[in-house]
Amino acid sequence: MRATDTLAALDPVYVVAGHKKPDLPDDPKILAETKKYLADFNRLDAETETAAELFEAMLALYPNRANPGSLWGGSKRAKTL
Repeated sequence: MRATDTLAALDPVYVVAGHKKPDLPDDPKILAETKKYLADFNRLDAETETAAELFEAMLALYPNRANPGSLWGGSKRAKTL
């Protein structure tokens, strides 16, 4: 999450996300959106018991986010730590 602050401080004109829907613009606002997504993930990680619960809670907040496979992998990893 600190990396999003570091990048935003550079005041970029474009930000090309590694995982996004191809039709979305390369808008720098993705940095704030990514930071919020990560904060929500951390909050829901603390509020859920299993990887499946975390995954489903995130999908409820972000049903149209690209690449749910990465979310599933992150959910499994978070719950094994």
